[in-house]
Formats: sequence, C-alpha cells, structure tokens
Amino acid sequence: PQTKWEAMEREGKAFVGVFKAPRSYKEAYVTIPGFARDVHISTTLFRNRAFHNDEVVITLLERKTWRTTVTAPEIVEEVTEELKALDISPPELETVDVPVEDSGVAEEPEVDVEVEAAKSTPVKAETGTEAVELSEEDMRVLREDENVQAEGKVVAIKTEVNNRLIVGRLYRIGDRESDSFGKDMWAMLQPCASHLPLVNVVRDNSCPNSGFKGKLYSVKVKKWTAGSVFPRGNVLQCLGTANDIETETNALCVQYGIDQSDFSAQCITSLPALPFTIPESEYQKRKDFRDLRVFSIDPPSARDVDDALHIRRLDNGNFEVGVHIADVSYFVTPNSPIDDTARMRTRSFYFIQNVIPMLPRVLCDDLCSLLPGGDRLTFSAVFTLTSEGELVDEYFSRSIIHSCGKLSYSMVQQMLDHVKNPEAPYDNTFGGAVIHSPGTLEGVITDSVMLNALAICMRSKRFASGALALDNPKLYFKLDDQGLPESVSLYELTESHRLIEEFMLLANSRVAHFISSNFPSHAVLRCHPNPRDTSFPTVSKVFSDFGLQFDGTSATAISRSLEVAKQVMPPEVMSVLQIMVTRSMQRAFYFVSCEREESAWRHYGLNITHYTHFTSPIRRYPDVLVHRLLELAVQRADISSQNQNETIVLLNHCNSCHDASRKAQDLNSKLYFVKYLEKHGPLTLEGVVFDLWDKGFQIYCAEYAFEWRFILPNFEYEDVQCENGVFLKFKNLRCDGQPKGDVKIVPLLRVTVSVSADEKRSPPECAVKIVEFH
Repeated sequence: PQTKWEAMEREGKAFVGVFKAPRSYKEAYVTIPGFARDVHISTTLFRNRAFHNDEVVITLLERKTWRTTVTAPEIVEEVTEELKALDISPPELETVDVPVEDSGVAEEPEVDVEVEAAKSTPVKAETGTEAVELSEEDMRVLREDENVQAEGKVVAIKTEVNNRLIVGRLYRIGDRESDSFGKDMWAMLQPCASHLPLVNVVRDNSCPNSGFKGKLYSVKVKKWTAGSVFPRGNVLQCLGTANDIETETNALCVQYGIDQSDFSAQCITSLPALPFTIPESEYQKRKDFRDLRVFSIDPPSARDVDDALHIRRLDNGNFEVGVHIADVSYFVTPNSPIDDTARMRTRSFYFIQNVIPMLPRVLCDDLCSLLPGGDRLTFSAVFTLTSEGELVDEYFSRSIIHSCGKLSYSMVQQMLDHVKNPEAPYDNTFGGAVIHSPGTLEGVITDSVMLNALAICMRSKRFASGALALDNPKLYFKLDDQGLPESVSLYELTESHRLIEEFMLLANSRVAHFISSNFPSHAVLRCHPNPRDTSFPTVSKVFSDFGLQFDGTSATAISRSLEVAKQVMPPEVMSVLQIMVTRSMQRAFYFVSCEREESAWRHYGLNITHYTHFTSPIRRYPDVLVHRLLELAVQRADISSQNQNETIVLLNHCNSCHDASRKAQDLNSKLYFVKYLEKHGPLTLEGVVFDLWDKGFQIYCAEYAFEWRFILPNFEYEDVQCENGVFLKFKNLRCDGQPKGDVKIVPLLRVTVSVSADEKRSPPECAVKIVEFH
C-alpha cells in the first residue's frame, strides 16, 4: 500500500530531497530538485531525527514563515539547548526517549516520521506547522525566485544515506571531569562534529566503565524514537587518544564513511599474477604508440600514474597530441569482486600522511600505473591541433604505450625555465630526470616546450571565452622523521601544472562530447550548475567601492569583470574576490544524461557545454564508467535498452563520497596546520574580511589560505547595527578583553590576527584573537 507521504507527494503537499546540516546541528536545509533555493529547517524538532545526506520527505510551512531576503546560514552558539538538558536526572533518562516537554529543548510540537514499515505518529496540528496548500504562485516562486527561501519540516526519512556513525568523547552526565561510570550512571557522547547530535550511550559490554577521558570513541546510532531529544547508540570501538594525528585521521575516516579496511582475498586473487605479461591478442587489437616519446608529469611522490602525453609535429605544421590514460577497465571488469569494492569506495582519499586507495596497491602502483620502461595498457585520446591550439581532428582508441620517463612538475618546470633563460645556472639533470628508450633528454625537453606553448594558447582561449579560475589554494607540509609538520607553505602551481591541466581538460571535454553524442540518454557526465544568486551582492558592493560594476549574469560576464578589476585592485584584494566569487558557486556533480535537458549539462566554471571525468580511473570510479562507455561508443554498440537507474543511484553515491572526500581532506590539512602551530605558533597574520552577516563575519589570510569565522557571542559591545552583507557597526567593542572602540566592519576590511593552537578541543582547533582592525 502507498504510504501517507507518497500520497502527499502526488498531491503536491510533500517533496523529496536531500537533507543537509553542514555546519551546525541546529541549522539544516533540504535540497529539492527544481527549487531555486534550499528549504530551511528552523528547529531540531522539524529536522525530525534526519542526518546529513539522508533522503527525506518534507512539507512546507505557511508562506508567511518563508524568508524573503538572502541570508547567510545562522551561526549558533556552541552551548545549545541540548547541553542544558544534560542535567536531567538518570531515572528520567532511563528509557532514553526523553519527552519533549521535559527536555527544556523546545516547545514546538512533535513531528512524525515513517521509516520503512514503521508506524507514523499523528502530527500535532498547530498554526504555521501543518502541511499547507500551495498555490500556483507559490510554486512559481519556489522554482524561480532565488531571494525567497521556504521553511519546512521533515515528515519522513525515505532513505537513511548517512551511516549514523558518530565520533566523539564519552563523559558522565552531571560530571564531565569524571573518568569512570558508577552503576546506573548514564553515558553521553559529545560529537567532534558540530552538525551531529549528542548521543545517549548504552552501558553494555562495549562501553568502558573507566579510563575513557581524553579518548575518542566511535558510536553507532541504533534508535531514535519520535519525541526523543537524543538518539541512543552503542560504542563500536576506541579510536585512540584524542589530538593524536593518527587517531584524529581515523576519526575522520569513521565520520565520513571512508573504508580503510584491507582488500578481501577475493579481490586480490581475481587480479592477474605478477609479473604480468600483456596477452598477444591485446597487441593485435590496440593502437600501438610504443615507438613514440611518451612521458608522464606528476608530483614527485606519485605512485598511481594515471596519465601520460606524447606530441609530434606533423608535416603540415599542425601537432598531434596523445593523452594516454591507464586502462583500468581492462583489469576491473563489471561485477567482479574488485569492481564491487571500487563501486563502494568510489575514489581514493588523499591525506597529508597517506593515501587510502580505491584499488589494491598491485593495481595502483604496478599493473595500471604508467611507469616507464615497460609496455602499459592505455585508453588514448589523440588530438590534431593547430599551432594556436585549435582542435582540427580527434580519435579515441584502446592502446599500448612504453613510457620513456616519469617526470615531476619541478623537473619539467626547470626544463621550461632553462629554455627561456639558457644563460642562467641550471642542473643539467633537471632534478634527476631519468629517460628511457625510445626517448632522450633533449627530445623530452623539446616536447615539453611544444606542449607548454600549445597549453598557453589553449588556456588563453579558454579564459577569453569566459572560463573562470576557480583554484582553491592548498597547503603543502614538509614532515619530519616523526611525521609531524616542520614547515608549511602554499602549494605553488607552475606552468608545468597548467600544461597538464589544459590537456586533461581537453580530453575530458572531448570524451564527454563523444559519449553523449553516441549515447544521449546513457552518458556519465559532470555538471557545474549556474549560481543560484547571480547578483553576487557582496562582490558587487566591493566593485562599486572601487568605482567598477560587477556583472554576474554569466561565467563570461564574471570573467570579464574580474579581468577589469585586476587592472585597478591590489593582488591581495583580487585573491579575496576570487574566494568570494568561488564561494557563491554551487558544487559540481556527476549525473546521467537522461536526468537533465541538454541545456542543463553545461559546466559553468569551465564555460563548456559537455564535461566528464576520464583522466583518473585509478583514483575515481566515475572515470572507470566513462572508460567502459567510451569503448562501447568506439565500437558503435547499441545500449539503448540498458536501464540507467542503477547508474543514477551509483553516481549519487559517488557525489556523496566526493563531498566526504573534500571535507575529510580539508579537515586533515587543518589538523596538520594546528600541529604546526603547536610547535611554531602563535602566528601573526594579516587577514581581510570577505563575508559578513547579522551574526558575525569571516576573514581570509592569504599567506596560509586560512579562514576563520568570528561570531557575535565571542565579543563584548554596547550595541551593534547590521546591514546584511554590507556592514556590522559596533559601539565600544572589546575583543578578548581588549578595547577596540567603535568599529565598522565592511567587506575587505584589513584585520591583524594572532593564530595559535587550541589543544583542548578534539579535533584540535585554532584559537584566533583579533589584534587590530585597520
């Protein structure tokens, strides 16, 4: 029988979407396909026990509750009403299901939820909270008006996507300093992540009786009944001592669902034995590039070499460029044990200290990796280009290469620099470049110069046509013998990085065109949607302060506006503007072409109509799918009868894992930065305000790509006035006890801050104090 919410969905009274609680447990949103903005969930009760990334069903509240201005997510104080509820006596907590009216958390009515066959509880009718009838005008606003944000409530959890694993510290209710539990005492878990709820921990054999202070535990939420303030969970394991790098990294893996386990014996035994010999049949049916000078350019520590290039000048003055990608799909066949594992992992996870691979090391580092000195199986995209980088012709083929060199970005950059300035002193090995037959060092240098010349032309044309530079600065750490950071700097992108970037972008784009033209309903593509708010209010205000006008109506318009700004704005202002523009963008995602109209396939940031991921199959599962599609397209196969639903579900999983990867890697980098501060801090940094709202403001320090949010409860002041996104005006402001007087905070205001390590928190966090406003 159809459930209640399915009937409501058909009637247009309920909507299915993805639940998001990215920052705070008290602030949540639901992304509904077709809505111009996410729906805001205003209370913990209205989130109705949903977790981040769950697929949920919501109803909307009355129109009068909807937000009618663009506001940044509200930053809520860390000490929430939930913490106040911890003084409840043990007898009241005995059943864990604390009645709402006794919790002190909120006075809103209970909200029901249906999960699978669970019976629903009637929703208490109350003005503004029941499911409302939506008019045609309401629906038009929801679909088209980016400045209106609806309020809603979760009425059902359709799919529990979140794994409900929570990492945190155990403590005893009523005595946080105690390191033991007495009989009949209740345990709570304080999550490390602020967007997760406190958990009532079941006192079974898995829960320690003592010695838990200062350690991190993983807990699995097992039950959360309607009306309960907290979920109930069981301890799975002790991860180790808090603030230890490996413990905190393990905690990130648990929190973001990253599989660190060893590959099964089935996976390993399904792979070819070493040493592997390419079957003669593969030589017969593949394009042979072994006589060409093919080489790779990667970070010096790279073991999983996905890509390699060749270039040769043709008789007519054009160039042939081959982009050769590891043929992972030869070894990872559909529905094999290794394929099943890769589908679940979806990608490799790169931390500062190690890599958690998507595929077994024998594949990553040997069978698939395009290492020099041996024949390797590849899938090649071969392009004919003019000397100005214009595409003349292309073809795609499974192939075999014999790489002559594994070069680093630094080696190639030294080669390019030497050719530009041959009189300058240089290392004639270019950092230890080793070249195998059929290549020579002189030939590789010539090829690198030709590739770079083409890349410069291609990059120039891309940006002239409206592509945006959306680089996200990353930190580079040099580790000592104990694995602790001894130095930190921004990772520098050089010409050699840009060279590789241009040809990878070309290959990804052209493969996307090819597979979508052959399989218009089955292609695996990547979309970067248009910004939801094209007015960019804060950026526009900064431009007007400099006497300029910002046009955010398209990627081309934004690119031109930024190009004009470069002529008059200082570099530090431009770097902040770049961050501000980037943060206004939506995230890119994988999809199947049947899910969207072709006009909505576009990649906004690159300003191209078709894009996919083809170039990194060792570390990304969608690339493996694209390789399989490309082979079928080359063969002109008919796949029209294949059902796309399984691929759609898989790509949604890939999107979730991609987001998890980004967050886990950013937090791992932050962990190492805090560890650096413990030894070398505090640091005095110059920052710039790049975002502000009615509850606080955010600064960016370019030297370390460091960001920090200041919220109003952290300050003392007599009065504050605010115009959202424009200014915060304080009267008699005091920061950390130091008087600052009357201060008006506006975008691009320069701020000097002191940054040190706060070792008391887990995960370790920075402590930031304002030294001076300028």
